[in-house]
Amino acid sequence: TISIPCVCEANLPGTAYEHEQHAWAGYMRMDLLKKGYRLFIGEWSVGLQVARSCNNPPGLPNPKQAQVMWRAQKLSFLSQYLFYKGRVAHQQSSFLGDFYWAGRMGNNWNAEP
Repeated sequence: TISIPCVCEANLPGTAYEHEQHAWAGYMRMDLLKKGYRLFIGEWSVGLQVARSCNNPPGLPNPKQAQVMWRAQKLSFLSQYLFYKGRVAHQQSSFLGDFYWAGRMGNNWNAEP
């Protein structure tokens, strides 16, 4: 079972899941985004720690869960953007956005496994 609140609030300051993804938590502890450093998220993958840790029992999500997690992750990124809005010049957000190069991950940057 996927915990949607865990996915939606993963790494969002002030939530129960603020330090859910350990690599991201290191940046948060340094307050880089709060200090106005800008960040643009690259591709998202179900292999991320959040995908595993928000799943009970821990493990990779099934295809339906991955679809739900993708939507939840987009909400999470929007929440991050809004949280860090006004941290840099002209009231912009430190959190610039995200992008995806492929709908699924392949092997060695090849989307065809």
